[in-house]
Formats: sequence, structure tokens, C-alpha cells
Amino acid sequence: MMKKILFLLCPVIFFAQKIETINLSKSINDRRSTVKSFDVIDQRADKEIGTVMQNKEKVSIVFPNDAVTDIKTWFNKSNKERGNDDMVLMLEKLNVSEEQGEKYSEGKINFKASTFLKRNDGYHFLYRKDTVVTISSRVTAYLSKSLARSIAEGFTDLVRNSQKFLAWEQAIPENELGNYDSLMKNNMALFINKELKDGIYEDFYDFFTQNPQPGFTLEKNSKGEINRAVNGKKKITLYHLYAYVSEGKAYKNTPIGVSEIFKNENGFYIISNRGSLFPVKMNVAYGSFGLVGAALGAIETTSKNNREQKKDKTEVYLDPFTGHYQFSE
Repeated sequence: MMKKILFLLCPVIFFAQKIETINLSKSINDRRSTVKSFDVIDQRADKEIGTVMQNKEKVSIVFPNDAVTDIKTWFNKSNKERGNDDMVLMLEKLNVSEEQGEKYSEGKINFKASTFLKRNDGYHFLYRKDTVVTISSRVTAYLSKSLARSIAEGFTDLVRNSQKFLAWEQAIPENELGNYDSLMKNNMALFINKELKDGIYEDFYDFFTQNPQPGFTLEKNSKGEINRAVNGKKKITLYHLYAYVSEGKAYKNTPIGVSEIFKNENGFYIISNRGSLFPVKMNVAYGSFGLVGAALGAIETTSKNNREQKKDKTEVYLDPFTGHYQFSE
């Protein structure tokens, strides 16, 4: 009888797959105590996150229970005091994939989630995180752990920033929440106006709503290049601007110079790459989580960054809801 029991257990043990759990543990306390209730909508058609190979074994990256339960529990644990706002987090995309090389592999996180305030007239957009993050096995022996930690940091960054921003005025009906992106773009001046307003824009919101700072004129240096904006005694260098428009054309300052902003059916973009836009903190975890880079910064090298800068440049879109760069890869 004992032999039969062991025989039945063996297949289960043999095919058991390892897991790496997303640990949502960092504090996301709202110091202003403005939130009364917090809800999560998991819009993903496929709730599986993905697997990577580690030490010749498949490792699945998972939530301890499920996305809705764990994110709500995490928020409620961090926020005991409550206010008047009803906040909603909508998880739009979360998947992990892996690209195998001869000597190493790269794990990729595709992450998109947004937050809203729910009011009587509908949902008002707060903030979103829409990015791709890549982590190489060359710099960590624990790829699955680094990916899971990066996902947790992404949610932390999303919720913390959501607590800092004011909600947008436009209300999204509940039955159109999954289409908020298109609905809001269709009401943004930058998307519907045929001509851009000349002037300077100190933040992304002013740029996409086409509200330049009044009273400023653009000045050129001895080489005929625009280098600052002047309003009486007040002077602002390009470095402190999100964008500026001159003679109907828009430009964005980047670490390696000014790039013209173009438009197509997908939105507004510049021609660049990660190496040019993030010349200091490269690879390890590149994207816009502000994640693993700090912990692994010691191993980032100038040569790696130089290689990244030399890669082909392509369309890098400007997120109209956050002002961040959006990468397709």
C-alpha cells in the first residue's frame, strides 16, 4: 500500500513548477488621508503573468492570491485613516516574457495600469504607469525575483504618484472606462487643434492642453539656436521646460540635445532611443519604474551606455497623461 501512495505522489512532485511571488509590502500611506474606498478592476483578458527560466527550471511569477485581492489588501493595510475620495486602480496590462540568448537571457515586463477618482458624474483620471522594463540575467542570478520585485515597485510608484496629482476634469462613463485613452485624447487641444501655439510649456499638462506660459519670448544664442525663454527679467533655459513651440513646430529638450516633436495617427513622438534619453542609468532595469536601477547601479558601465546610444533610433511616444516616454520594446 505504501508503494502505491509513493507512486501516486511522484508525478505531482516531478511536474511541480516553481513560483516567484509578487510581494506588495512597501508603504503606500496617503498622508493626506483623502481616500475613503479603494477598488481594483483587473481588465486583463489573460490573468497569467508569465514564466522565466532560472537554474534550468521554469519559474512562474504570480500574485499570492490574485491581483484584485492582493492590491486592495495592500492599500487598505497601509491606509487606516480615511477621507472622502473613492479611488479605483485599473490593471490594463501585466505580462512577463523572456528572450533567451547563448550566454544570458533577458526578462521583459510589459506593465500598464491607471488610477481614477470615482465621482457621481463618472471616473476622473489621476495617473498611470505604461512602460516596458527589461532585466538581464547577466547582472542577477535571480531573474524571477528581480522581475517580481520590479512589478511590486511599479505598483508602488503608481499608487504613490496617484496620491500627488489632481484628478482631470473630464469624466469618463463607467461603461467607457476601458476606452478612457481615446475619449480623453479626443478632447485634448494638442490632438484636435490643427495648429500648435507658439511659446513655452513648463509641464506636460500645459503642452497637451496647449496652454503656454504667457509673456515669454524665445531667444537665440550667437549660433542662431534657441536656448532660453525671457519674460522681462525672468529667464528660463530649455533644460527647465517640458517642450516649446516655435513657428508652429514643437521641440523637446533631451540629455543629448533638442529633438523635434512629430505627430502621426498614434500620437506625438520624438526620434530617439533609451541610451540617448537615459544616459546615466542604463539597462539592468530600464523603463520608467525607477526600480532596480538604484540597487544595481554599481554595475552599470559607460561602455554599455555607449552601445545603447548607438542603437537604431525609432519613435518614442510622449504619454499625454503623464508626460513620460513610452517604449514599445
